[in-house]
Amino acid sequence: MAGGSLLTACASQVVPKGRVPVSLWFSYGGTNREVLEALVERFNRSQTRDFVQAVYQGDYFEGLAKLRTAIAARCAPVLSHVVGEVVPYLAEAGVLEPLADYPGIRELDLIPELAQERTWISGGARPLCALPFNRSTPIALSEW
Repeated sequence: MAGGSLLTACASQVVPKGRVPVSLWFSYGGTNREVLEALVERFNRSQTRDFVQAVYQGDYFEGLAKLRTAIAARCAPVLSHVVGEVVPYLAEAGVLEPLADYPGIRELDLIPELAQERTWISGGARPLCALPFNRSTPIALSEW
């Protein structure tokens, strides 16, 4: 069933002639989803080479299960949004693209505490393979 919903979602985004399709899987809804979809739409309008196809994959657990399956089947998306705690696993598995040589990457003003450098043990010692997009902050409240 998951594959059927994925195909339906992709089919609704027709790639304009001459554009290179770039798959982006993401796992959140609500306002964050709306903002991401608006950013993707803005990007797609801003240039004529690539065309990002953003596809919702369910919650973080569903999205990760689909991503792991896609990696094993060697048909993973070009881009994927995952919860930060998964990045070390993906880096260790060797499935992430090194980013250091991409144009403009060295000019990014990344906050070390939110970037790969300090979000996991030895993250700064590895080649750059992940960029922060947003961070969730779980908060637990208790009554005294």
